Parts: sequence; C-alpha cells; structure tokens
Amino acid sequence: MSWNLFMFMRYPNVTIARTPAAIVLLLILVARVSAQNPIILAEPGGRAYSVRATVEVTGTLTLPAEKGKAAPPAVGISGRSTVAYDERPLTPMPDGAVRTVRYYRQAEFRRVVAGKDQESTLRPAIRRMVVLRRGSREVPFSPDGPLMFGEIDLVRTDVFTPALTGLLPTRPVRLQDRWPATAAVIEELTDLERIEEGTLDCRLTAITGRTATIAFSGNIRGVNEDGPVRQQLDGTLSFDLDAGLITGLNLTGIKTLLDGQGRATGRVEGKFALTRQASAATELTDAALRGIVLEPNSANTLLVYEGSNVAFRFNYSRRWRVSSEQGRQVTLEDNRGNGLLFTAEPPEKIPSSVEYLAEASAVVARQKGRVTGSDPPAKLRPYPLEVERFGMNVEIDKQPARMEYAIVRQAAGGATLAARLIPADAGVLAPEVEEIAKSIRIGPPAPAGVIPLPQPGK
Repeated sequence: MSWNLFMFMRYPNVTIARTPAAIVLLLILVARVSAQNPIILAEPGGRAYSVRATVEVTGTLTLPAEKGKAAPPAVGISGRSTVAYDERPLTPMPDGAVRTVRYYRQAEFRRVVAGKDQESTLRPAIRRMVVLRRGSREVPFSPDGPLMFGEIDLVRTDVFTPALTGLLPTRPVRLQDRWPATAAVIEELTDLERIEEGTLDCRLTAITGRTATIAFSGNIRGVNEDGPVRQQLDGTLSFDLDAGLITGLNLTGIKTLLDGQGRATGRVEGKFALTRQASAATELTDAALRGIVLEPNSANTLLVYEGSNVAFRFNYSRRWRVSSEQGRQVTLEDNRGNGLLFTAEPPEKIPSSVEYLAEASAVVARQKGRVTGSDPPAKLRPYPLEVERFGMNVEIDKQPARMEYAIVRQAAGGATLAARLIPADAGVLAPEVEEIAKSIRIGPPAPAGVIPLPQPGK
C-alpha cells in the first residue's frame, strides 16, 4: 500500500483545496520516508526488450612515423550510428557464455576518416542474430546465413545490454549510497580486453516518481585491440522501480590512445544514448524460434566474402582472415601459417586441370622445391557450378607442405584456388578448402559492408 493511499484512508475528509498545508507536509514526510527506506534495483530474467541506441564520436588519431621519416599529420575521425532491435535473452551456453537473440529493425553506421565518407549497414537477410558474450568479447552469428566480417565488427562493438546490470547494486541501497561497477560492465562500456587500473563509481542520486537514477564515473586504463588506452567515463542510468527494468543509459566518454611509453597518440570523444523497454516482438516468440538453431556450429558461424574489386564471393570459416585484396586476387590466412590464394578469371582464361597442374608444378620447381606425392585431378561437381581439384605433397627449403588446388567454372567466369597447408593441419583443412571452393559464386556482389556514401548532387 502506498503512503499516499494510506494517508487518505486515515483522513478521508482531507482535500487539497481545504488543507494545502497538510498536503505539503504529507509530501515532505513521504519524501523523507522514501529517502530512508532502502530499495532493491534488480532485473528479473526471461523478458524480451526493445532497444534503441545512438553513438556520436569525434577525434583525431596520430599515425606512427615510418623509420627515418617525419610523422604524418593527424587524421580526423567522426561518426554516428543508430541501431534499433528487439532482444530476448537465451539460456547461457555450457561454457558459461551469455547469449541473446536479436532482431534488428535499424542499423546505420556512418563515419568520416581523413575526409572520406563511409557507410556501413546490415543486410536484411541476416537481421536476426545470436550474440554470445565470452569474457570481454561479443561473438555474433546468424542462423539465417553467413555474416560478412564487417557485419561482425559492427555488432561486436555494440553494447551488450545484459551486461548493463553490472551498474546495479547487489544490495538494497538508499539515496546517495555508492558501490563499484562490475568488471564485466566496465569491459563492455570501454571495449577493453584487459583492465589494468581504475573502476567505475556508482551512486543512487535521485528517485523521481517511480524512476531511480544512478550516476557513474571513473577513469580506466587498460588494453584493447588499439593497444594501451585510457578512458574517462561519466554517465547516468535510469531504472523503472515498478517494472524492474533498466530503461535508459546516457554516457559521455573520452578515449586516449597511448604509445608504449604512455604518451597520447590520439583522442576520441563520444556520446552514447540508449533507451529500453519491454517488448512483445513476434519475431522472437517461442513459435518464431522453433526449429531455429541458436547454438553456434560450423555451418551457422561461416563468414561470407563479397569482393569489392572482383565479382565473386565465397564462404569460409572463422579460422581464416582476409589478409590481402589485390586486383583479381584475394588471400586468406590463419594464425598458424596456413594460407589460401583465390584468383578470379574471365571464362576464356580458366585453365584446364592439366594446365593448372603443370603451372603449379612449375611454381614448386622455381622455388627449388620438389613434389613428394600427388593426387590426380578429380571433379567434385559438374557444370554449371563445376569444381575440379588436385593436391600435392611438396618440400621447399626442407620444409614439407600440403598443397591443395581447385578450379571453378561457371557461366559468368571462374576462379582458381591454391592452398598451402601445414602437414599437421592438412587432415582437417583439406576438406574445408574443398567446401570453400564449392561455395564460390561468380557474379556481382550484393551491396553490403562498408561502401562510399554518394556525394551531394550525384
């Protein structure tokens, strides 16, 4: 029973018109009692949410100087992003990874780097995603199709909203009480892989109606993919006491990039705003998700490459990264020394298997290597999506390697693939190379990833 209702039950004849002084006194008493009574700020699980977030950043970055040359001028950067999605928490993975399933309504990322406008977005086909948080990392995948690396990069830098509960106290609190934020939410808000110093101080600053306001601030130093950084954060969080729900977050931050000696090499200022409410999205109901694989596996975690210079695409696993794009050639590498080279060809320049085998053997000979064993050419799939393959065991500079080759022929053109594998990895990777070759499609890429913005008037 609320204090207002309690007082009117005891004094049914009291009205605002007749006793304004009593009402004023009543409000003062209620405020005092509310300030004295501890409150619990916690979210129950099992609910879906609608989230909308915007980010604005501006800053400069100083690039390192090449040996013997003067440092290049500082690079200006600015950007703005808007994302809106419905989100439903899922049960954690057996390894403890927290996960949610999202359905994106809007995803717009715009930035200007060194005066060049760029735009990024998510393709409509993969607007439904599962986002896993392992440690300080977000790992997204879509049960509806392979993601581009740029799409992964966009999602993983977004705030993982379940982590925001780390700004809430773990005990009942009164106005002006303080508590430290958890390491998990600090990592989430700063994108740090390792926290070396500092924390976020949280304080219950106000209760307005049935909304509690928490202020937080702090200076954090640590390491992320940019290297050592220092971040200053100041923000507020809104909590609906009746719904038991974080409804908003406003944050301003200053990130200073540091070199090995702790000197500043860049500075980025940003503003982040998030609103959140309960959702009844039909795309995330039990019926909508029935039969959908929401656990990561080798199929739904594939990436897709869509060339910006050449009109072909292929799927590949996350062990690989695109290390080079030069004209008609694309190179993939992993962190163990395995590599793949793709070369797009027009129809008239696609070699036969005999020609490609002779060419590959000549390359080994030019490197003063030798072939210690080989597999003859074999057709994996017929035209119009024809794929042929062969393999060789070689030794170059006294180092053994397994070479896998493929030829792709399609109506719009073709491609050759050459893979150099460490013998210890060949048993696992050779079949994977075949699947990559079979996934190649020749033709114009779909518009996705990072593309130039149209210039005004064009």
